[in-house]
Amino acid sequence: MRYLKRFNESATFITDINEILEICKGLGLRGFRIRKDGTVDIVGEQETNLDFTFINAQREYEGKTLICQGSLPFKFGSVEGGFSCGDRYSKYKRLTTLEGSPNSCGYYFISHMDMTDLEGSPDFVDTGFYISHCDELTSLKGSPSHVGGDYMINNCPITSLEGCPKIINDSFGCNHTNIKDFRGGPDKVEGNLNAYDTDITSLEGLPKHMGSLLINSEHIWDPTPLRDIKIEESLACPETFLTHLLQFFYDLYDLPNQDDIVTGKQIGRA
Repeated sequence: MRYLKRFNESATFITDINEILEICKGLGLRGFRIRKDGTVDIVGEQETNLDFTFINAQREYEGKTLICQGSLPFKFGSVEGGFSCGDRYSKYKRLTTLEGSPNSCGYYFISHMDMTDLEGSPDFVDTGFYISHCDELTSLKGSPSHVGGDYMINNCPITSLEGCPKIINDSFGCNHTNIKDFRGGPDKVEGNLNAYDTDITSLEGLPKHMGSLLINSEHIWDPTPLRDIKIEESLACPETFLTHLLQFFYDLYDLPNQDDIVTGKQIGRA
């Protein structure tokens, strides 16, 4: 199946085949195929790790136009293995849009970039989707329609989970973010839900089903939303006021006690 993605054409892409070939070689890409329209496919189970620092330094020395100045230099089509792009220390301009990303890939990892949303990211990610340390990211709009494994948005200033997939097939992470509750987030998380070091004030919007929950915000007082949640493995809420409130809650509704929950017994009535 071929996964198609709409481009909003906010980025300008190189389409000259010879120039694309030169850039691919400069990036150390292997097993690539260039289509007539300039789209690049990566064939084979390999990691496509884009680092534009070296090639831009070389192009700057040769007096050539720099690439990846806000956007990827050309469009990627399908990438059979992983696709990653990170630029923590480079002096060159970082991505401000994900346009040009592959339609589909094995895993997708972006770090230390300057996009404000996820528009342009793949439609289909076979294993994991990881976004980390993107200081301008405030919206999950444009998330993939399907992620086969983990979905992790960590160390990013998002304020809402609106836009993320409704079903997470493995673990879900929103650590070190600015969300205040879980509204707009997934309905089901097959693995762990980690919301560590946030200022969450409410448990509203938690998935109805998850493997385990780890949360440590000291601003949560009301455990009531947990009544309708099914947690298969464990619930951990260190450093929160829930620690003493939960026991009262379980006694009130005649649910298993806190020790049972932490050691792995199911809670909730969902």
